[in-house]
Amino acid sequence: MFESIKLQNINRERIAKWSLENRIYEPYSILDLIDSLSVDNIRVFNSAMLAMTMYERDMKWSVYIGDLYKEYYEDDFRQRIGFQIHSEDDAYKACILFLWMCTSPHPQVRHIILRRIVSIMKKFGNTGFVSLLIENLHTCNDPYVLHILYAAVYGYSLISRDKNAISEIAKKIKQSHYSDRAQAPLDIIVRHWTLSLLAFSRELGNEDLLSQVQPPYESMNPNGLIIDEWDDITENYFGTSYPSQLLYESINGFEDFNRYIIGTNSRNTSNIYRSDLNLCISIKILSNSVQIELFIILWVTKLIHNKQPMYAVLDKDTIKNEILPHLSVAKRGFQSKSSLIEVINAILYKLKTGCQWEYLPVKELFSGKVLKYGAVFHHYNKWSKKGEWKSLWLQLLDKHRSELDMSSVDLDGSHTPAIRGGEEVGYQGRKKRKTTNALYLTDRKGLPLAMSVPKSGEHHDTHNIVAVMQNMMEDMAKANIRTDGLFLNADAGFDCAALRSVLKSYGIVSNICINKRNGTTNDSIVLDELLYRERYSIERTNAWMDSFRTILNLFDTTLRNWESWNYIAFSVMLLRKCARKRKV
Repeated sequence: MFESIKLQNINRERIAKWSLENRIYEPYSILDLIDSLSVDNIRVFNSAMLAMTMYERDMKWSVYIGDLYKEYYEDDFRQRIGFQIHSEDDAYKACILFLWMCTSPHPQVRHIILRRIVSIMKKFGNTGFVSLLIENLHTCNDPYVLHILYAAVYGYSLISRDKNAISEIAKKIKQSHYSDRAQAPLDIIVRHWTLSLLAFSRELGNEDLLSQVQPPYESMNPNGLIIDEWDDITENYFGTSYPSQLLYESINGFEDFNRYIIGTNSRNTSNIYRSDLNLCISIKILSNSVQIELFIILWVTKLIHNKQPMYAVLDKDTIKNEILPHLSVAKRGFQSKSSLIEVINAILYKLKTGCQWEYLPVKELFSGKVLKYGAVFHHYNKWSKKGEWKSLWLQLLDKHRSELDMSSVDLDGSHTPAIRGGEEVGYQGRKKRKTTNALYLTDRKGLPLAMSVPKSGEHHDTHNIVAVMQNMMEDMAKANIRTDGLFLNADAGFDCAALRSVLKSYGIVSNICINKRNGTTNDSIVLDELLYRERYSIERTNAWMDSFRTILNLFDTTLRNWESWNYIAFSVMLLRKCARKRKV
Protein backbone atom coordinates (compact mmCIF):
# COMPACT_ATOMS: atom_id res chain seq x y z
CA MET A 1 0.00 0.00 0.00
CA PHE A 2 2.73 2.45 0.98
CA GLU A 3 4.68 1.70 -2.15
CA SER A 4 1.67 2.48 -4.34
CA ILE A 5 1.01 5.74 -2.47
CA LYS A 6 4.62 6.84 -2.87
CA LEU A 7 4.49 6.12 -6.58
CA GLN A 8 1.60 8.58 -6.85
CA ASN A 9 3.83 11.32 -5.36
CA ILE A 10 1.39 12.06 -2.58
CA ASN A 11 2.80 14.23 0.19
CA ARG A 12 4.92 11.97 2.37
CA GLU A 13 4.33 13.95 5.55
CA ARG A 14 0.59 13.57 5.12
CA ILE A 15 1.05 9.81 4.62
CA ALA A 16 3.12 9.59 7.80
CA LYS A 17 0.59 11.54 9.84
CA TRP A 18 -2.27 9.46 8.46
CA SER A 19 -0.52 6.19 9.41
CA LEU A 20 0.12 7.37 12.95
CA GLU A 21 -3.39 8.76 13.40
CA ASN A 22 -4.80 5.41 12.34
CA ARG A 23 -2.41 3.53 14.65
CA ILE A 24 -0.64 1.78 11.79
CA TYR A 25 2.79 0.95 13.10
CA GLU A 26 4.77 -1.00 10.58
CA PRO A 27 8.59 -0.92 10.56
CA TYR A 28 8.87 -0.72 6.79
CA SER A 29 6.66 2.35 6.51
CA ILE A 30 8.16 4.25 9.44
CA LEU A 31 11.71 3.58 8.22
CA ASP A 32 10.78 4.80 4.74
CA LEU A 33 9.00 7.89 6.06
CA ILE A 34 11.35 8.79 8.92
CA ASP A 35 12.60 11.90 7.11
CA SER A 36 9.05 13.18 6.71
CA LEU A 37 8.06 12.55 10.29
CA SER A 38 8.41 15.46 12.68
CA VAL A 39 9.66 15.14 16.25
CA ASP A 40 6.05 15.57 17.41
CA ASN A 41 5.02 12.68 15.16
CA ILE A 42 7.66 10.48 16.76
CA ARG A 43 6.52 11.51 20.24
CA VAL A 44 2.98 10.42 19.32
CA PHE A 45 4.37 7.12 18.04
CA ASN A 46 6.40 6.66 21.25
CA SER A 47 3.42 7.41 23.48
CA ALA A 48 1.28 4.93 21.59
CA MET A 49 3.92 2.19 21.93
CA LEU A 50 4.28 2.89 25.65
CA ALA A 51 0.52 2.58 26.12
CA MET A 52 0.40 -0.90 24.56
CA THR A 53 0.74 -4.10 26.48
CA MET A 54 3.56 -6.40 25.42
CA TYR A 55 1.01 -8.70 23.80
CA GLU A 56 -0.53 -5.89 21.76
CA ARG A 57 2.86 -4.56 20.72
CA ASP A 58 4.10 -7.97 19.66
CA MET A 59 1.03 -8.45 17.45
CA LYS A 60 1.06 -4.98 15.88
CA TRP A 61 4.77 -4.25 15.71
CA SER A 62 7.39 -6.78 16.83
CA VAL A 63 6.41 -9.62 14.52
CA TYR A 64 7.00 -7.40 11.48
CA ILE A 65 10.59 -6.59 12.43
CA GLY A 66 11.50 -10.10 11.34
CA ASP A 67 10.57 -9.07 7.81
CA LEU A 68 13.33 -6.48 7.95
CA TYR A 69 15.97 -8.85 9.31
CA LYS A 70 17.00 -12.05 7.62
CA GLU A 71 19.98 -13.97 8.97
CA TYR A 72 21.60 -14.41 5.57
CA TYR A 73 21.01 -10.78 4.58
CA GLU A 74 22.38 -9.13 7.69
CA ASP A 75 24.29 -6.55 5.67
CA ASP A 76 21.02 -5.43 4.06
CA PHE A 77 19.59 -4.76 7.51
CA ARG A 78 22.69 -2.78 8.53
CA GLN A 79 22.37 -0.75 5.37
CA ARG A 80 18.65 -0.20 5.97
CA ILE A 81 19.22 1.40 9.37
CA GLY A 82 22.45 3.15 8.34
CA PHE A 83 20.79 6.21 6.78
CA GLN A 84 22.42 9.62 7.24
CA ILE A 85 21.61 11.63 10.35
CA HIS A 86 22.28 15.37 10.12
CA SER A 87 20.74 16.97 13.20
CA GLU A 88 19.81 16.40 16.82
CA ASP A 89 16.15 16.00 15.84
CA ASP A 90 17.08 13.32 13.32
CA ALA A 91 19.14 11.57 15.99
CA TYR A 92 16.24 11.61 18.43
CA LYS A 93 13.77 10.27 15.87
CA ALA A 94 16.13 7.52 14.73
CA CYS A 95 16.98 6.39 18.26
CA ILE A 96 13.32 6.20 19.30
CA LEU A 97 12.56 4.07 16.26
CA PHE A 98 15.62 1.85 16.69
CA LEU A 99 14.96 1.28 20.38
CA TRP A 100 11.41 0.14 19.71
CA MET A 101 12.78 -2.22 17.06
CA CYS A 102 14.65 -3.90 19.93
CA THR A 103 11.42 -5.63 20.90
CA SER A 104 12.39 -8.09 18.18
CA PRO A 105 13.11 -11.64 19.37
CA HIS A 106 16.24 -11.66 17.15
CA PRO A 107 19.28 -11.05 19.43
CA GLN A 108 21.35 -10.02 16.41
CA VAL A 109 18.88 -7.23 15.64
CA ARG A 110 19.44 -5.81 19.11
CA HIS A 111 23.22 -6.16 18.80
CA ILE A 112 23.32 -4.31 15.48
CA ILE A 113 21.01 -1.58 16.74
CA LEU A 114 23.07 -1.17 19.93
CA ARG A 115 26.17 -0.36 17.90
CA ARG A 116 24.19 2.00 15.66
CA ILE A 117 22.74 3.93 18.60
CA VAL A 118 26.16 4.27 20.23
CA SER A 119 27.54 5.75 17.00
CA ILE A 120 24.66 8.25 16.92
CA MET A 121 25.24 9.21 20.55
CA LYS A 122 28.96 9.72 19.86
CA LYS A 123 27.97 12.37 17.31
CA PHE A 124 25.09 14.12 19.11
CA GLY A 125 25.30 12.95 22.74
CA ASN A 126 26.51 16.25 24.14
CA THR A 127 23.41 18.05 22.88
CA GLY A 128 21.11 16.68 25.60
CA PHE A 129 19.01 14.35 23.48
CA VAL A 130 20.29 11.31 25.45
CA SER A 131 18.61 12.61 28.60
CA LEU A 132 15.47 13.16 26.55
CA LEU A 133 15.53 9.51 25.45
CA ILE A 134 15.72 8.41 29.09
CA GLU A 135 12.87 10.73 30.03
CA ASN A 136 10.67 9.43 27.21
CA LEU A 137 11.41 5.71 27.61
CA HIS A 138 12.11 4.99 31.28
CA THR A 139 8.54 3.74 31.83
CA CYS A 140 8.75 1.20 28.98
CA ASN A 141 7.39 -2.22 29.94
CA ASP A 142 9.68 -4.16 27.58
CA PRO A 143 13.03 -5.04 29.23
CA TYR A 144 14.77 -5.44 25.85
CA VAL A 145 14.24 -1.74 25.05
CA LEU A 146 15.63 -0.57 28.40
CA HIS A 147 18.57 -3.00 28.22
CA ILE A 148 19.70 -1.61 24.88
CA LEU A 149 19.00 2.00 25.87
CA TYR A 150 21.14 1.95 29.01
CA ALA A 151 23.84 -0.26 27.50
CA ALA A 152 24.14 2.28 24.66
CA VAL A 153 24.23 5.19 27.09
CA TYR A 154 26.95 3.46 29.10
CA GLY A 155 28.96 2.75 25.96
CA TYR A 156 28.65 6.36 24.84
CA SER A 157 29.71 7.56 28.30
CA LEU A 158 32.86 5.44 28.30
CA ILE A 159 33.80 6.69 24.84
CA SER A 160 33.03 10.38 25.26
CA ARG A 161 33.94 10.94 28.94
CA ASP A 162 32.03 14.24 28.60
CA LYS A 163 31.77 15.32 32.23
CA ASN A 164 28.87 17.74 31.79
CA ALA A 165 26.82 15.53 29.48
CA ILE A 166 27.25 12.49 31.75
CA SER A 167 26.32 14.59 34.79
CA GLU A 168 22.99 15.47 33.15
CA ILE A 169 22.44 11.82 32.23
CA ALA A 170 23.12 10.71 35.82
CA LYS A 171 20.65 13.28 37.19
CA LYS A 172 18.01 12.12 34.73
CA ILE A 173 18.56 8.47 35.73
CA LYS A 174 18.23 9.31 39.43
CA GLN A 175 15.08 11.29 38.75
CA SER A 176 13.55 8.60 36.53
CA HIS A 177 14.42 5.46 38.48
CA TYR A 178 15.65 6.28 42.00
CA SER A 179 13.77 9.37 43.17
CA ASP A 180 11.70 7.03 45.33
CA ARG A 181 13.08 3.78 46.80
CA ALA A 182 9.84 2.07 45.87
CA GLN A 183 10.50 3.14 42.27
CA ALA A 184 13.82 1.30 41.83
CA PRO A 185 13.76 -0.87 38.69
CA LEU A 186 12.93 -4.53 39.19
CA ASP A 187 14.98 -5.67 36.21
CA ILE A 188 18.48 -6.54 37.43
CA ILE A 189 20.10 -5.60 34.12
CA VAL A 190 18.51 -2.14 34.19
CA ARG A 191 19.74 -1.75 37.77
CA HIS A 192 23.22 -2.77 36.70
CA TRP A 193 23.49 -0.29 33.82
CA THR A 194 21.88 2.62 35.65
CA LEU A 195 23.96 2.20 38.80
CA SER A 196 27.10 1.79 36.67
CA LEU A 197 26.32 5.10 34.97
CA LEU A 198 25.92 6.80 38.33
CA ALA A 199 29.24 5.31 39.45
CA PHE A 200 30.99 6.45 36.28
CA SER A 201 29.61 9.96 36.67
CA ARG A 202 31.06 10.06 40.18
CA GLU A 203 34.43 8.84 38.89
CA LEU A 204 34.51 11.82 36.51
CA GLY A 205 34.20 14.21 39.47
CA ASN A 206 30.46 14.92 39.27
CA GLU A 207 28.04 14.94 42.19
CA ASP A 208 27.99 11.63 44.08
CA LEU A 209 24.47 10.46 43.23
CA LEU A 210 25.36 6.80 43.69
CA SER A 211 25.63 7.08 47.47
CA GLN A 212 22.13 8.59 47.50
CA VAL A 213 20.50 5.59 45.83
CA GLN A 214 22.16 2.66 47.59
CA PRO A 215 20.00 -0.36 48.49
CA PRO A 216 17.91 -1.61 50.18
CA TYR A 217 15.06 -0.63 47.86
CA GLU A 218 11.39 -0.90 48.64
CA SER A 219 10.49 -2.14 45.18
CA MET A 220 9.97 -5.84 44.58
CA ASN A 221 13.10 -7.84 45.36
CA PRO A 222 14.09 -10.11 42.46
CA ASN A 223 15.36 -12.56 45.07
CA GLY A 224 11.74 -13.18 45.98
CA LEU A 225 11.23 -14.92 42.66
CA ILE A 226 13.87 -17.53 43.48
CA ILE A 227 12.80 -20.69 45.28
CA ASP A 228 14.81 -23.60 46.65
CA GLU A 229 12.92 -26.37 44.91
CA TRP A 230 11.60 -26.99 41.42
CA ASP A 231 8.03 -26.07 40.65
CA ASP A 232 5.71 -28.85 39.55
CA ILE A 233 5.41 -27.85 35.93
CA THR A 234 3.17 -30.16 33.94
CA GLU A 235 2.76 -30.29 30.19
CA ASN A 236 -0.37 -28.15 30.47
CA TYR A 237 1.26 -25.51 32.69
CA PHE A 238 1.41 -23.01 29.84
CA GLY A 239 -1.74 -24.16 28.07
CA THR A 240 -2.75 -26.86 25.63
CA SER A 241 -2.22 -25.10 22.30
CA TYR A 242 0.64 -26.06 20.01
CA PRO A 243 2.69 -22.86 20.76
CA SER A 244 2.15 -23.49 24.48
CA GLN A 245 3.54 -27.00 24.13
CA LEU A 246 6.56 -25.64 22.27
CA LEU A 247 7.14 -23.18 25.13
CA TYR A 248 6.99 -26.00 27.67
CA GLU A 249 9.44 -28.14 25.70
CA SER A 250 11.83 -25.24 25.24
CA ILE A 251 11.93 -24.26 28.92
CA ASN A 252 11.36 -27.54 30.74
CA GLY A 253 12.01 -30.21 28.10
CA PHE A 254 15.07 -31.48 26.31
CA GLU A 255 15.46 -28.48 24.00
CA ASP A 256 18.38 -26.11 23.39
CA PHE A 257 17.13 -23.38 25.73
CA ASN A 258 16.93 -25.78 28.67
CA ARG A 259 20.13 -27.63 27.78
CA TYR A 260 22.43 -24.74 26.97
CA ILE A 261 20.92 -21.61 28.56
CA ILE A 262 19.55 -22.97 31.80
CA GLY A 263 22.37 -25.49 31.61
CA THR A 264 20.99 -28.89 32.41
CA ASN A 265 22.11 -30.74 29.29
CA SER A 266 20.09 -33.66 30.65
CA ARG A 267 16.55 -34.51 31.60
CA ASN A 268 17.39 -34.26 35.29
CA THR A 269 17.43 -31.19 37.50
CA SER A 270 20.39 -28.95 36.74
CA ASN A 271 23.28 -28.51 39.15
CA ILE A 272 24.78 -25.60 37.26
CA TYR A 273 23.84 -23.16 39.98
CA ARG A 274 25.51 -25.11 42.82
CA SER A 275 27.21 -22.77 45.28
CA ASP A 276 30.03 -23.20 47.83
CA LEU A 277 27.41 -24.14 50.43
CA ASN A 278 26.36 -27.04 48.22
CA LEU A 279 22.97 -25.39 47.76
CA CYS A 280 21.31 -26.10 44.46
CA ILE A 281 19.25 -23.07 43.51
CA SER A 282 16.56 -23.72 40.96
CA ILE A 283 14.38 -21.40 38.99
CA LYS A 284 10.68 -20.84 39.33
CA ILE A 285 9.14 -20.67 35.88
CA LEU A 286 6.51 -17.98 35.64
CA SER A 287 3.79 -18.23 33.04
CA ASN A 288 3.29 -14.58 32.22
CA SER A 289 6.51 -13.84 30.36
CA VAL A 290 9.53 -15.77 29.10
CA GLN A 291 11.63 -12.64 29.63
CA ILE A 292 11.10 -12.98 33.37
CA GLU A 293 12.72 -16.42 33.30
CA LEU A 294 15.75 -14.95 31.54
CA PHE A 295 15.81 -12.16 34.09
CA ILE A 296 15.78 -14.64 36.99
CA ILE A 297 18.54 -16.72 35.44
CA LEU A 298 20.75 -13.66 35.14
CA TRP A 299 19.96 -12.70 38.72
CA VAL A 300 20.83 -16.14 40.07
CA THR A 301 24.04 -16.17 38.08
CA LYS A 302 25.00 -12.81 39.57
CA LEU A 303 24.32 -14.09 43.10
CA ILE A 304 26.56 -17.08 42.60
CA HIS A 305 29.31 -15.05 40.95
CA ASN A 306 29.42 -12.99 44.14
CA LYS A 307 30.45 -16.18 45.94
CA GLN A 308 32.61 -17.66 43.19
CA PRO A 309 34.61 -15.13 41.13
CA MET A 310 33.62 -15.26 37.48
CA TYR A 311 37.24 -15.37 36.42
CA ALA A 312 37.98 -18.72 38.05
CA VAL A 313 38.03 -20.75 34.83
CA LEU A 314 40.33 -23.34 36.42
CA ASP A 315 41.37 -23.57 40.05
CA LYS A 316 44.92 -22.61 40.95
CA ASP A 317 45.97 -26.15 41.84
CA THR A 318 44.99 -27.36 38.36
CA ILE A 319 46.90 -24.50 36.73
CA LYS A 320 49.95 -25.19 38.91
CA ASN A 321 50.01 -28.96 38.42
CA GLU A 322 48.65 -29.41 34.90
CA ILE A 323 49.53 -26.29 32.86
CA LEU A 324 52.50 -24.44 34.33
CA PRO A 325 54.98 -27.38 34.13
CA HIS A 326 54.53 -27.53 30.34
CA LEU A 327 55.26 -23.83 29.71
CA SER A 328 58.72 -22.32 29.53
CA VAL A 329 59.89 -19.99 32.29
CA ALA A 330 62.58 -17.38 31.70
CA LYS A 331 65.81 -18.10 33.54
CA ARG A 332 67.33 -14.78 32.64
CA GLY A 333 66.24 -11.53 31.01
CA PHE A 334 62.57 -10.58 31.46
CA GLN A 335 61.02 -12.34 34.44
CA SER A 336 57.51 -11.84 35.72
CA LYS A 337 57.21 -10.07 39.06
CA SER A 338 53.85 -11.75 39.63
CA SER A 339 52.81 -15.36 40.01
CA LEU A 340 52.74 -17.16 36.68
CA ILE A 341 49.70 -19.02 37.96
CA GLU A 342 47.82 -15.73 38.07
CA VAL A 343 49.20 -14.77 34.65
CA ILE A 344 47.78 -17.99 33.18
CA ASN A 345 44.52 -17.34 35.05
CA ALA A 346 44.32 -13.91 33.40
CA ILE A 347 44.85 -15.52 29.97
CA LEU A 348 42.04 -17.98 30.74
CA TYR A 349 39.83 -15.07 31.75
CA LYS A 350 40.47 -13.46 28.37
CA LEU A 351 39.65 -16.77 26.67
CA LYS A 352 36.37 -17.16 28.54
CA THR A 353 35.02 -13.61 28.44
CA GLY A 354 36.36 -12.43 25.08
CA CYS A 355 37.27 -9.02 26.50
CA GLN A 356 39.95 -6.94 24.83
CA TRP A 357 43.43 -7.12 26.32
CA GLU A 358 43.30 -3.53 27.49
CA TYR A 359 40.11 -4.22 29.47
CA LEU A 360 41.50 -7.12 31.50
CA PRO A 361 40.48 -6.52 35.16
CA VAL A 362 44.08 -6.92 36.32
CA LYS A 363 43.40 -5.49 39.80
CA GLU A 364 40.96 -8.30 40.48
CA LEU A 365 43.01 -11.00 38.77
CA PHE A 366 46.28 -10.42 40.67
CA SER A 367 46.58 -10.76 44.43
CA GLY A 368 50.19 -9.53 44.67
CA LYS A 369 52.10 -7.46 42.15
CA VAL A 370 49.53 -6.21 39.61
CA LEU A 371 50.72 -6.61 36.05
CA LYS A 372 49.56 -4.41 33.21
CA TYR A 373 47.57 -6.04 30.45
CA GLY A 374 50.57 -5.67 28.12
CA ALA A 375 52.66 -7.92 30.38
CA VAL A 376 49.94 -10.58 30.35
CA PHE A 377 49.82 -10.40 26.55
CA HIS A 378 53.63 -10.66 26.46
CA HIS A 379 53.47 -14.03 28.22
CA TYR A 380 50.64 -15.31 26.04
CA ASN A 381 52.36 -14.21 22.83
CA LYS A 382 55.74 -15.62 23.91
CA TRP A 383 54.25 -19.05 24.55
CA SER A 384 52.26 -18.80 21.32
CA LYS A 385 55.36 -18.00 19.20
CA LYS A 386 57.13 -21.03 20.66
CA GLY A 387 54.16 -23.30 19.88
CA GLU A 388 53.85 -24.18 23.56
CA TRP A 389 50.05 -23.98 23.73
CA LYS A 390 49.79 -26.76 21.17
CA SER A 391 52.54 -28.68 22.93
CA LEU A 392 50.65 -28.26 26.22
CA TRP A 393 47.53 -29.71 24.66
CA LEU A 394 49.31 -32.72 23.18
CA GLN A 395 51.04 -33.51 26.48
CA LEU A 396 47.77 -33.24 28.42
CA LEU A 397 46.11 -35.47 25.83
CA ASP A 398 48.87 -38.03 26.28
CA LYS A 399 48.69 -37.85 30.07
CA HIS A 400 44.91 -38.18 30.25
CA ARG A 401 44.23 -40.41 27.27
CA SER A 402 42.56 -42.92 29.63
CA GLU A 403 39.73 -40.38 29.88
CA LEU A 404 39.03 -40.64 26.14
CA ASP A 405 36.29 -42.77 24.66
CA MET A 406 37.76 -44.05 21.39
CA SER A 407 34.91 -46.39 20.53
CA SER A 408 34.25 -43.90 17.73
CA VAL A 409 35.51 -40.48 16.64
CA ASP A 410 33.76 -37.63 14.84
CA LEU A 411 34.98 -35.22 12.17
CA ASP A 412 33.42 -31.87 11.33
CA GLY A 413 34.32 -28.42 10.05
CA SER A 414 33.50 -25.09 11.63
CA HIS A 415 33.41 -21.63 10.05
CA THR A 416 34.33 -18.77 12.39
CA PRO A 417 33.37 -15.19 11.44
CA ALA A 418 36.53 -13.14 10.93
CA ILE A 419 35.55 -9.68 12.13
CA ARG A 420 38.84 -7.93 11.38
CA GLY A 421 40.11 -10.08 8.50
CA GLY A 422 43.65 -11.36 8.73
CA GLU A 423 45.49 -14.51 7.67
CA GLU A 424 43.49 -17.32 6.03
CA VAL A 425 40.26 -15.34 5.81
CA GLY A 426 37.88 -15.57 2.85
CA TYR A 427 34.27 -14.87 1.94
CA GLN A 428 31.95 -17.77 2.60
CA GLY A 429 28.84 -17.54 0.42
CA ARG A 430 26.63 -19.74 2.61
CA LYS A 431 27.45 -17.71 5.73
CA LYS A 432 27.32 -14.37 3.87
CA ARG A 433 30.47 -13.18 5.59
CA LYS A 434 34.24 -13.57 5.79
CA THR A 435 35.22 -16.67 7.75
CA THR A 436 38.06 -18.97 8.65
CA ASN A 437 37.41 -22.70 8.40
CA ALA A 438 39.01 -25.47 10.46
CA LEU A 439 38.35 -29.19 10.87
CA TYR A 440 37.98 -30.75 14.32
CA LEU A 441 38.30 -34.38 15.39
CA THR A 442 36.69 -35.46 18.68
CA ASP A 443 36.17 -38.66 20.64
CA ARG A 444 32.74 -40.10 21.35
CA LYS A 445 32.36 -37.87 24.43
CA GLY A 446 33.09 -34.76 22.38
CA LEU A 447 36.60 -34.15 23.74
CA PRO A 448 38.86 -32.67 21.01
CA LEU A 449 41.59 -34.91 19.62
CA ALA A 450 43.03 -32.85 16.77
CA MET A 451 42.55 -29.66 14.82
CA SER A 452 43.52 -28.91 11.24
CA VAL A 453 45.48 -25.86 10.19
CA PRO A 454 42.74 -23.25 9.53
CA LYS A 455 42.06 -22.23 5.95
CA SER A 456 40.14 -19.37 4.39
CA GLY A 457 36.37 -19.68 4.40
CA GLU A 458 35.81 -19.98 0.64
CA HIS A 459 37.38 -23.44 0.66
CA HIS A 460 35.31 -26.60 1.01
CA ASP A 461 35.88 -28.88 4.01
CA THR A 462 37.52 -31.47 1.75
CA HIS A 463 40.02 -29.02 0.23
CA ASN A 464 43.49 -30.62 0.35
CA ILE A 465 41.94 -33.25 2.64
CA VAL A 466 44.76 -35.77 2.32
CA ALA A 467 47.42 -33.40 3.68
CA VAL A 468 44.99 -32.16 6.34
CA MET A 469 44.27 -35.67 7.65
CA GLN A 470 47.95 -36.60 7.58
CA ASN A 471 48.77 -33.60 9.80
CA MET A 472 45.95 -34.47 12.21
CA MET A 473 47.10 -38.07 12.41
CA GLU A 474 50.66 -36.90 13.15
CA ASP A 475 49.36 -34.81 16.05
CA MET A 476 47.47 -37.81 17.45
CA ALA A 477 50.62 -39.91 17.15
CA LYS A 478 52.52 -37.30 19.21
CA ALA A 479 49.91 -37.82 21.92
CA ASN A 480 50.43 -41.61 21.65
CA ILE A 481 46.87 -42.17 20.45
CA ARG A 482 46.55 -45.17 18.15
CA THR A 483 44.42 -44.79 15.04
CA ASP A 484 44.16 -48.33 13.74
CA GLY A 485 40.71 -49.81 14.17
CA LEU A 486 38.99 -46.46 14.80
CA PHE A 487 35.48 -45.79 13.50
CA LEU A 488 35.15 -42.26 12.12
CA ASN A 489 31.79 -40.50 11.66
CA ALA A 490 31.41 -37.60 9.23
CA ASP A 491 28.50 -35.96 7.44
CA ALA A 492 27.78 -36.02 3.70
CA GLY A 493 30.01 -33.00 3.08
CA PHE A 494 33.04 -35.28 3.60
CA ASP A 495 31.92 -37.96 1.15
CA CYS A 496 34.86 -38.20 -1.23
CA ALA A 497 37.19 -40.98 -2.37
CA ALA A 498 40.33 -39.11 -1.26
CA LEU A 499 39.22 -38.97 2.39
CA ARG A 500 38.08 -42.59 2.46
CA SER A 501 41.41 -43.64 0.98
CA VAL A 502 43.62 -41.73 3.41
CA LEU A 503 41.56 -42.98 6.38
CA LYS A 504 41.98 -46.55 5.17
CA SER A 505 45.74 -46.08 4.99
CA TYR A 506 45.72 -45.34 8.74
CA GLY A 507 43.48 -48.30 9.53
CA ILE A 508 40.45 -46.11 10.22
CA VAL A 509 36.99 -47.33 9.25
CA SER A 510 35.11 -44.48 7.59
CA ASN A 511 31.42 -44.17 8.46
CA ILE A 512 30.65 -41.22 6.21
CA CYS A 513 27.13 -40.35 5.14
CA ILE A 514 26.76 -40.86 1.38
CA ASN A 515 26.21 -37.65 -0.56
CA LYS A 516 23.58 -38.36 -3.20
CA ARG A 517 24.81 -35.46 -5.32
CA ASN A 518 28.08 -37.30 -5.85
CA GLY A 519 26.25 -40.08 -7.63
CA THR A 520 27.93 -42.73 -5.47
CA THR A 521 26.76 -46.18 -6.51
CA ASN A 522 29.48 -48.40 -4.99
CA ASP A 523 27.68 -51.09 -3.01
CA SER A 524 30.81 -51.68 -0.95
CA ILE A 525 30.27 -48.38 0.85
CA VAL A 526 28.16 -49.14 3.91
CA LEU A 527 26.77 -46.61 6.40
CA ASP A 528 26.15 -47.75 9.98
CA GLU A 529 23.21 -45.51 10.83
CA LEU A 530 23.21 -46.37 14.54
CA LEU A 531 26.86 -45.39 14.82
CA TYR A 532 26.29 -42.30 12.67
CA ARG A 533 23.69 -41.05 15.16
CA GLU A 534 26.48 -40.71 17.70
CA ARG A 535 27.90 -37.88 15.57
CA TYR A 536 25.80 -35.40 17.57
CA SER A 537 28.61 -35.30 20.14
CA ILE A 538 30.78 -33.10 17.91
CA GLU A 539 27.89 -30.64 17.58
CA ARG A 540 27.84 -30.53 21.36
CA THR A 541 31.57 -29.81 21.24
CA ASN A 542 30.88 -26.82 18.99
CA ALA A 543 28.46 -25.53 21.63
CA TRP A 544 31.14 -25.96 24.30
CA MET A 545 33.62 -24.07 22.15
CA ASP A 546 31.15 -21.22 21.68
CA SER A 547 31.18 -20.66 25.45
CA PHE A 548 34.76 -19.36 25.06
CA ARG A 549 33.99 -15.88 23.76
CA THR A 550 37.47 -15.21 22.40
CA ILE A 551 37.08 -17.96 19.79
CA LEU A 552 33.39 -17.36 19.08
CA ASN A 553 34.52 -14.66 16.63
CA LEU A 554 37.97 -14.34 15.12
CA PHE A 555 39.53 -11.05 16.17
CA ASP A 556 43.16 -12.21 15.97
CA THR A 557 44.69 -11.34 12.63
CA THR A 558 47.51 -13.89 12.98
CA LEU A 559 46.80 -17.54 12.36
CA ARG A 560 49.29 -18.55 15.06
CA ASN A 561 47.40 -16.83 17.86
CA TRP A 562 44.05 -18.08 16.60
CA GLU A 563 45.28 -21.67 16.77
CA SER A 564 46.73 -21.03 20.23
CA TRP A 565 43.37 -19.95 21.64
CA ASN A 566 41.79 -23.13 20.31
CA TYR A 567 44.42 -25.31 21.94
CA ILE A 568 43.98 -23.51 25.26
CA ALA A 569 40.22 -24.12 25.03
CA PHE A 570 40.86 -27.81 24.30
CA SER A 571 43.07 -28.00 27.40
CA VAL A 572 40.46 -26.36 29.61
CA MET A 573 37.73 -28.74 28.37
CA LEU A 574 39.87 -31.80 29.08
CA LEU A 575 40.99 -30.62 32.50
CA ARG A 576 37.43 -29.80 33.50
CA LYS A 577 36.37 -33.29 32.45
CA CYS A 578 39.09 -34.83 34.57
CA ALA A 579 38.17 -32.64 37.54
CA ARG A 580 34.51 -33.68 37.37
CA LYS A 581 35.49 -37.34 37.28
CA ARG A 582 37.70 -36.94 40.36
CA LYS A 583 34.82 -35.34 42.28
CA VAL A 584 32.53 -38.23 41.43
